[in-house]
Amino acid sequence: MKNVRAIRGLALTSLASLGLIAVTPAFAESQFVTTGTPTVANARLNFQVNVPRFLEFRVGSANAVVDTVVFDVAAADVGNAAAPVAGDITVDVALRGNGGAISLSADTSADPLNSGADTIPFSAISTTLDAGTINAPVLTDGASAPVAVAVTSGTRVTNRTATWSYEFNNAAVYGAGTYAGQVVYTATMP
Repeated sequence: MKNVRAIRGLALTSLASLGLIAVTPAFAESQFVTTGTPTVANARLNFQVNVPRFLEFRVGSANAVVDTVVFDVAAADVGNAAAPVAGDITVDVALRGNGGAISLSADTSADPLNSGADTIPFSAISTTLDAGTINAPVLTDGASAPVAVAVTSGTRVTNRTATWSYEFNNAAVYGAGTYAGQVVYTATMP
């Protein structure tokens, strides 16, 4: 019976000691100095900033719609390579990321440029960099070769803009109709 009481007493004393340890405040680094003129004491403090990894890419208007570039070929110029047709709008492009060099690619395989069973190859449309520093991938039927976009700050930060315009080369005669298709541009950061 004495052993049980002794063990209980020891357990209560240990719990009380742990409680005192738990409420002991933590002290920051400090230095106590009593000598020297001037008297100088130093204390250090660490800082840490956590920046999340992100990639932001926009082609077209700043709203949530998918823009459409329209080429209106004049009847007298159909198939006249000497009379290429400019798209009706220019497209603003913005690219921001903080994880390293970024590459851009274009893919047309999900929605080729067609009117019923007739098609126009996407290679008949060229892209021109009108302003800024983001070169566009060359349009092809299917996936394009990637285009590298250099970082703008340090080794990982990219913050670039551009304006692209499009031109239909008008080098062949195609069946009458409205040909519609879609390019999916993809930005990839390692």
